[in-house]
Amino acid sequence: MKRMIFLVNGNDGELTLTLSSCSSFKEKFFGLMGQKEIFETGGIILEDKSESILNASIHMLFMNFDIAVFWLNRHYQVVDKVLAKRWALYYAPATPAQFTVETHPNVYEKIPVGATFSLIQ
Repeated sequence: MKRMIFLVNGNDGELTLTLSSCSSFKEKFFGLMGQKEIFETGGIILEDKSESILNASIHMLFMNFDIAVFWLNRHYQVVDKVLAKRWALYYAPATPAQFTVETHPNVYEKIPVGATFSLIQ
């Protein structure tokens, strides 16, 4: 998995997230499943070829912790977000998304819908 660093203008100023890119079916299916913890400024970004509600949906089965989920459109703008609870069956964005960011739950309140993720590395 490739590491990507994003700068996000959040509610409390700029926030830097280091995300591992997941683009294959296997990487996206397993995501953070089985991990024991997640760093507050870490996580993963699930990449799809186009914007979709169904393809951007996630499950939380076999997860050991809750996560903050941000759905981004093709311009890396947040179109929806949710605080996903472990073992929940299904979460999907309200509008089509191309990227799904899964990160620490403490980040949830820091990034509003409408914020833009800027790739810096």
